[in-house]
Amino acid sequence: MSRIWKPGRGRRQRPTLRERSVAIRQLAVMVRSGLSLERAVGVLANQEGNPHLVQAWQEVHLGLLRGRPLSRSMAGHSETFGLLEVGLTRAGEASGALVPILGQLADLQEREVHLQERVRAALAYPFLVGVVCLALAGLMVGHVLPTFLIGILRGVEEVPWITRALLELTRLAWEPGVWAVTLSTAVLGFPLVGMHLQTPQGGFQWQKTVLRLPLLGGVCRKTLMVRFCRTLATLLSSSMPLAGALQVAASALAHGPLAEAVEEVCLDLAEGAGVTESFVSCGFFPLMVQSMVAVGEEAGDLAGPLLRLAEFYEQGLELSLNRLTSLLEPVVVSMVGIFVGVVLLALFLPVSQALVSL
Repeated sequence: MSRIWKPGRGRRQRPTLRERSVAIRQLAVMVRSGLSLERAVGVLANQEGNPHLVQAWQEVHLGLLRGRPLSRSMAGHSETFGLLEVGLTRAGEASGALVPILGQLADLQEREVHLQERVRAALAYPFLVGVVCLALAGLMVGHVLPTFLIGILRGVEEVPWITRALLELTRLAWEPGVWAVTLSTAVLGFPLVGMHLQTPQGGFQWQKTVLRLPLLGGVCRKTLMVRFCRTLATLLSSSMPLAGALQVAASALAHGPLAEAVEEVCLDLAEGAGVTESFVSCGFFPLMVQSMVAVGEEAGDLAGPLLRLAEFYEQGLELSLNRLTSLLEPVVVSMVGIFVGVVLLALFLPVSQALVSL
């Protein structure tokens, strides 16, 4: 298990990425407009919003007034500011280019917010359709079908097997023991699964499994590569050393399998291996990433190829999301159609048999 990745740290109190990106953008705009850093942070400290974020800015402001660097003041609030924000701020202070690097950080976080919202929006519609269909199916099985079946089956001597199965399903839907088992499983099972996923081992295995899923795994891998390439490129463009940039990027993304691969890359680099060789030997990164890293290593500039690679993966991610949505919708509709067909068959078979026997 990688030491870089620490799941669940500060999850309850940490402001959202959108809230942090808005604050960083405001800070960059105010400093670029000529406002001193102390005054700009003081403005953020007096704004309304997330109380944890406001309190963090207030304490950062106090640190600046006492002569501390901005990065050091932010580092004391790891539950609010991540390693990416602290690392880029420290790099900007060291290079004397804090204002442009704050702008790059805001750009990076805004792109990250847009990417997250795009993925959620693409998956929300099929999910909601599935939930509505399940709710309607439960309503029909639990309330509508019993009444209809009882009326239809009066006088029918031989009940078809599909109708008997539907009758048994409706009977089970009203069985107290079934409800007790279902509710107890849900009440106990979901919290236990959630607690397991919060552990390093559980979260690591879950993230690794998701990457192997058909369709969804490809979307998750492309999303991960977009975030990793853009974050690493931003860190490298701020003159941060490669090993430090890799560790900060892996910590910022909070993805166990990626952090494990990055740790292997860092160990290979420390032993004197080349950048491309290290990326290839870990076996995690796709061939396209390995090829662009090789191009960047030959040219002496990794940031440029990584940014272009992030744009390439972002375009591929858009196509994958559209394909996934277009595939999920007919699957959900087909499942609903099959359910309706089975119900209609179970209802009309006894009627047809009764009509034939007349």
